[in-house]
Amino acid sequence: MALASSHILFLLVVGLLAYHLITRFVQWRRLRHIPGPPAAGWSKIWLLRHVVSGRLCTKLEETCNEYGPLVRVGPDWVVCGDSVEIRRIWGLRSGYYRTDWYRATRLNPDEENVLTIVDNKAHHQLRSRLQPAYAGKGMDDREPIVDAQVSNLIALIERKYISTEKVTRPCDLARTMQYLTQDTITAVGFGKALGYLDADKDIYGVIEACEAPLLPVHILAFVPILQKIVSSFLFRPLLPKPTDEGGVGPFLGVIKKFVDERYGGGQEEKTKIRRKDILQSFVDSDLRRSQVESEALVTLFGGTDTTATGLRNTIFFLTANPAAYRALQAEIDSATTTTATRPVIADDHAASLPYLGACIREGLRLWPPSMGVMGKQSDGDDVLCGLRVPAKTKVGWAALAVMKDRRVFGENADVFEPRRWIDADAAQLREMEAVYGLVFATGTRWECLGKKLAYVELRKVIFELFRRYDFAMVTPMEPFQWVNHGLTAQHNMRIRITKRIFPNGEE
Repeated sequence: MALASSHILFLLVVGLLAYHLITRFVQWRRLRHIPGPPAAGWSKIWLLRHVVSGRLCTKLEETCNEYGPLVRVGPDWVVCGDSVEIRRIWGLRSGYYRTDWYRATRLNPDEENVLTIVDNKAHHQLRSRLQPAYAGKGMDDREPIVDAQVSNLIALIERKYISTEKVTRPCDLARTMQYLTQDTITAVGFGKALGYLDADKDIYGVIEACEAPLLPVHILAFVPILQKIVSSFLFRPLLPKPTDEGGVGPFLGVIKKFVDERYGGGQEEKTKIRRKDILQSFVDSDLRRSQVESEALVTLFGGTDTTATGLRNTIFFLTANPAAYRALQAEIDSATTTTATRPVIADDHAASLPYLGACIREGLRLWPPSMGVMGKQSDGDDVLCGLRVPAKTKVGWAALAVMKDRRVFGENADVFEPRRWIDADAAQLREMEAVYGLVFATGTRWECLGKKLAYVELRKVIFELFRRYDFAMVTPMEPFQWVNHGLTAQHNMRIRITKRIFPNGEE
C-alpha cells in the first residue's frame, strides 16, 4: 500500500514537472523569432534581476542597441526602442490597451484610478471627468500660486545655501526640488502648501516613505500572480492605511485630511471647506468619495516626483555643459534687461524664450521623468519592426532608446545639445517634437494630465535660478546616486550655489 502511494506521488510529481516544462516551451516558442538575451525567453529572472538593480532603464537601452529595435525581455514581454512604432502603439486607434503592469501601483485593490485603469473605454470616461480640474476650469489663476513657491525656493537658497569663496554650503538638489514640487502641487491642487520649503525637511516623512515601496511595486508590475496575492483578503490588513504611523501611512493621512475638509469630516454642511482648486473640482464632479481620495493621491504623487526629476536633471546637465550654460544665461540676461517681470518671470514670456525651452526639452529627453516600460497589448496579432508579435504579447517601450533615436535626433542624440531644437529645419523639428512628446505621452489616450503645470514650473524655476545664481556639483566625480523603478530616486545631489557677479560688479 505504501509502495503504491509512493508510486502515485512520483507520477504526480513527474506529471507536474512535465506540464511545467511543456508550458514553458510553448510560451518560449511563441516569441522565439524575436531576438533578445537567451535566458529572457524562458523565465522572468533576467528581467527581475535588472529590476532589482534599479538599472532596468539603462539595461533596456543597451539591449536594444545590441539586439535591435524590438527585443524579447521575458517569456511574454518585448520592449521596443523604435520611436515610429511606439507612437503607433500609443496612438488613439491602435487597438492596444494597458497591461496588468499598471495595476501594481494600486494602494486600494478595490479602487482604480486614472493611472491604473486598463480598459480603454473606462479610462476615457474617467479621464474626461478629471480633465476640467487639470485644465484649471473654474479655478483661480495658477500662475501667482506657482510664483509664490518659486519665491519660497529662492528665499530658502538665500537663507541657507549661498556659498562664497571661503565657505561652501552645499544644497541637496534632490530633496530641495522635491520640496518645491510638493509645495506647488499642494498649493495648486489642494489650496494650501504643506510647507516643505519653509521647514527645509521632509516634514511628514512622505518623500522617504514614497521611495521605499518603489522596488516592491516594480517587482509586482512584472509578476501578476503576486499582484493577486497582495490584493487578496489575506493581505489586505497589511496594506498601508491613513492611520499608520510609518511607511506610506502618513502620506495617505495627508490626502485623507485634505479630502475630509471638503466633505466636512462627516459633520454639518457648514464645516465644509470650499476652494477653487483641483481637489474641489474632483469633489464637485460625480466621483465617489473613495475615487476622490484615489485621484488626489495620483495628483500629489504623480505631480511631484516627475517634475522634480526634470528640474534637477536639467540643472545637472547644464552644469556639465559650459557652452549651453553660458548660452542660457545670455538669453536670460537679455530677457531680464528688457521685459522680464519681477520677481518671477511671467510664463508667457518664459515660454517665448527659445534656448530656455530647448534646454528643458533636452533635459527631459535625455532622462525622461517616467521610464517604466508602460506595457501595452493588443487582442490581435501585429507586426512591429518587421517582426510578427502575437496577440496578448506585452509590449513596453525602452525610453532611453526611443529618446536617443539617431534617425530623429541626429548622430549626437546621446549628447545634451539644446541647439538641435533651434537649428533644425521645419520637417525635422516636427519629427523631433512628435517623438519627444512621448515623454508626456502627448497625442495619445494616456497623455499626462499635469503636463501644462509641469512646464510652467520648469520654465519659471530654471529661468529664475540661472538668472540669480551659478551652480557647480560639489563632487563632480560622483555627482549623485540614483535608482530607477519607473520613477527615478536620486540622493546626495550636492550642489554649490553662488551669487552671480555681473560685469558692473553687481550681484
